[in-house]
Amino acid sequence: MVNDNDFDGGDLFDRVDDLLEEVEKEIEQIMSSFRRNRDMLLNRPFVKGFTLDFQNGRPTFRTFGDLDIRRRDREPLVEQSVKDDHLVVIAEMPGVSKEDIHIEANEEEMSINAQTEDRVYKTTISLKEPIDPDSCNAKYINGILEVRAKLKGKVNKGYKGIPVE
Repeated sequence: MVNDNDFDGGDLFDRVDDLLEEVEKEIEQIMSSFRRNRDMLLNRPFVKGFTLDFQNGRPTFRTFGDLDIRRRDREPLVEQSVKDDHLVVIAEMPGVSKEDIHIEANEEEMSINAQTEDRVYKTTISLKEPIDPDSCNAKYINGILEVRAKLKGKVNKGYKGIPVE
């Protein structure tokens, strides 16, 4: 049996309601911008969307796509997952080469940028878990960037194996 002390549904529903209002505002901004710039937009492809995720039990709303539909800047679709002792960041960035991509990271954030004559991708994301930036490695294949980093709590803190004779 569930009592009022076990679950504060009001707080959860308030957070979800706030999140839905944020989504509604974002969609209205997208549509308003589309109406203002319809002629220009119909002459080139553009991308705008959103993701809904849960981090630490809280809903998180995030947009991706063209940062400003009048310019060429685009925010790539980015997903994060924790696998074993690594954080894996996947970014969709078609149309660039690996030489065009620049990644910087600290323990809590990662910036991903790429620029060619035709495309510009820019994003800075807050990481789900703290990482060891020195452990990062990245692969770019067929428009998909994958960055792997050891979780900070799982990093070898300078200990070295010592053989016993």
